[in-house]
Amino acid sequence: MVATVIVVAIQLIPVPPGLWQALPGRDAFAQATGGTAVWRPVTLVPSATMNAAASLLVPMAVLLLALGLSPEERNRLPAVMLALVAASMLIGLLQVSGTAIDNPFINDIAGQVAGSFANRNHFALFLALGCAVAPVWAFSDTHRAKWRGPLALALAMLFLLMILASGSRTGLLLGPLGLGLGLAVSNHAIRRALIRFPRWVLPAVVVAVLAVGLTAGVLSVTLGRAVAIDRVFTKAIDSDMRTLGQPVIVEMIEHYFPVGTGFGSFDSSFRMHEPYALLKPTYFNHAHNDFLEIPSTAAWRPRYF
Repeated sequence: MVATVIVVAIQLIPVPPGLWQALPGRDAFAQATGGTAVWRPVTLVPSATMNAAASLLVPMAVLLLALGLSPEERNRLPAVMLALVAASMLIGLLQVSGTAIDNPFINDIAGQVAGSFANRNHFALFLALGCAVAPVWAFSDTHRAKWRGPLALALAMLFLLMILASGSRTGLLLGPLGLGLGLAVSNHAIRRALIRFPRWVLPAVVVAVLAVGLTAGVLSVTLGRAVAIDRVFTKAIDSDMRTLGQPVIVEMIEHYFPVGTGFGSFDSSFRMHEPYALLKPTYFNHAHNDFLEIPSTAAWRPRYF
């Protein structure tokens, strides 16, 4: 965490005019300032990099709070996490029903199911985390597994269905993966909870879960609620801005190597290199690919791409 803060902070340190002008990609800015001898930070957009540095307060606070939790409080975390995911899912259900949510704390985008998040992919990731937490919570207490198990299973199925409704293609992979990881982590606890039952019970439960999940998925597709699956077949990947913008971002990585444009500056930097063919009413605020955006805004070796 400290290393992350240092990497961002280094970009805000002013450097001598001669050194700054010698950095890759600074020629146009040097000409715009008329060659004024002013010490400037490495980042091209200091305000955006300062905002990026300030945003690190959130993970730092979470880390410190997690370190300060007592064992009893840590045991409660799965239940708290599951409740938060369920609450976000309920907001998503309202959006599926067509309800407009005019709330400053909810990024309500017309026609998009994103729960309490800014976009569908973040929402789907949160639901996938819920799928991973559900079995862990259900079988963390053997004495309560009798009622927690069915409840967790029902929630996991709802989370998966909501991922289908969200339209997130990435969520189609993350949801089942999260549930699989959660079941793998809880494998021994599940076996302990079912030790009193005949051996055929566990396979029967697995088959029943798969059957229910498959049936629910087929119904979602049939009723037109599986937006994620529809997007896989009806929207060409080549027309996705993330794919179309990738060659431009790779050029930016090579152009500004080895210092990058500065954390948080992707939007402003991309506009400088954006070709006319990619212009549209909306703007490309992020690469939506950390393996491309981080190298474009920080030091990285372009040969990795």
